[in-house]
Amino acid sequence: MGAAVAEPAAPAPEGEPAVAPEGEPAAEPEGEPAAEPTAAPPTPGPIKVLVDRDHPIRGMGIEYLEAGSPQQERALRALLNGTYTRRAEVAERDTQIQELQERIIEYESGQAAMQRWEQSPEYRAASERYHRLKDLEAEGHVPEGTADDFWRGARLGAEAVAQEEYNTRYEQMLAENRARAGAQFADDAWGYAQRLPQHITSLPGFGQLFNEALYSFNAELELGHYQHLRPGDVDSLHQEFTRFFGSRLARDSAAMAAHRQYQDAQNQRRIAAKAATDQRTRDAEKTAAVDQFKQQVADKRQQMPPHPLGQVASAARDRVPTETQPAPPEPGQLSPHEYKKQLRRGAREDARRHFQR
Repeated sequence: MGAAVAEPAAPAPEGEPAVAPEGEPAAEPEGEPAAEPTAAPPTPGPIKVLVDRDHPIRGMGIEYLEAGSPQQERALRALLNGTYTRRAEVAERDTQIQELQERIIEYESGQAAMQRWEQSPEYRAASERYHRLKDLEAEGHVPEGTADDFWRGARLGAEAVAQEEYNTRYEQMLAENRARAGAQFADDAWGYAQRLPQHITSLPGFGQLFNEALYSFNAELELGHYQHLRPGDVDSLHQEFTRFFGSRLARDSAAMAAHRQYQDAQNQRRIAAKAATDQRTRDAEKTAAVDQFKQQVADKRQQMPPHPLGQVASAARDRVPTETQPAPPEPGQLSPHEYKKQLRRGAREDARRHFQR
């Protein structure tokens, strides 16, 4: 027998969806593919940018920086590399400058020592003896090379003078470099000190406090304190001075008084801001309550339509005398003044009943 061939399903009537046979998935409408549920994209977390071990920022205790996007990550890496490269270039430049200065000092020291030696009596005496020895060598009275040996010995004095001149100039160069580095450190430290709160930097004696702290810190460095600092580690040196200066400010009465006054002012501003916020919250709650009451009244008015005769009918119903109340006199029995008085009394009573509902 041949394989059974399934008959095509009859088309569904127009306007009705086609129903698939039992056990088979429903057919999708042509031209309208079923939309697959898409998962929400995960929220990207911060990107950590590691700091190299040799980077100056790593020496501050910062192991990584966080970036909120790939663009920020690239910018941070560029900044870190630029800072590190710039610091390395500056250190290399300073090393080259110092080497060049040493060579210049060595050359100038040798020239100056030679000039001093050539103008000294010792040089003239040694020169005369050298020439005599040369003559004796020519006559055969002394061995050949005696004059040169003597001259090499005589030049040892010139080399000693050159070394002394070199040491003097080298110490002078180091002193100038230290003075230049100290001035640069003082300028940078003053710039960092200006980042303190304004109520501290605006004190009349702030500059004097800074100078005293700088001199005291320099004295402690000369006494051999802060042995943990590596030579040339300017960033760590600034961190130590910042702590040192902060401790000096903490012991200054004027600085502490200004700081307490600033904290009191900050507390007053926070209290005033909180009071204003609470008042705005109460006003908003009151406004919301009034709006809610108005909405409830409006909803109630829509649920209970007014009397066809309006307020006149309700006022007339409310003003009908009860069994215990005497009936009001007829208008014809009242004087014009009493009639107006009765109308005002009735209006007040109507208003009271209206607002009591």
